[in-house]
Amino acid sequence: MDVQHVVPDKDKFDHSDPGQRIAYLFAMTGYYGCSSYPVFESLKDSAPGLVCASLETNGHHNVSEAKYHFALEEFIWGRFFDHLGENAPQCPWRVTDFQGYTGHTSEVYQQWRRSHCLRTIVLSPEPELRPAADRNAALNHDDVQHLEQQVAEQASEIQNLQKKIKALQEQRDCLRIQIDDFTDN
Repeated sequence: MDVQHVVPDKDKFDHSDPGQRIAYLFAMTGYYGCSSYPVFESLKDSAPGLVCASLETNGHHNVSEAKYHFALEEFIWGRFFDHLGENAPQCPWRVTDFQGYTGHTSEVYQQWRRSHCLRTIVLSPEPELRPAADRNAALNHDDVQHLEQQVAEQASEIQNLQKKIKALQEQRDCLRIQIDDFTDN
């Protein structure tokens, strides 16, 4: 019996469905002979941190849920097929396949940034994902005053923190002098 290997037809999979994307990934890894569930599990655990680091390295202070999940799955795809070099199949997914995710900032990426003491920025929904009324709404006078008040409060808090930091630095310098005097005696 002659067994023919046929490249899985990407059009038979719904690439907007995460389960279908994983099924297609495994169909392709089976076709190329590099299917390994333990590798997949390992990548599932390590890939989020690696993808977040890559996003940061590339200057992204924030990304949408769709972009984060696209980058994550594209990374996993690449890890399965990189060893094939020029013969590696291209990842068939596009960021538009991930629009089932909200247009909001990726919480996973924001948590990673916070855990690495990096600045975080929260995005509102992407314009095309916001209701038309929200896209067309202008800030009213009360909203502007409220925002100005918040900025003033944060500026005051920053000044207070800077004063505390300066006092702590002076204490540190004083302690260093005392330690130096003690070790010299």
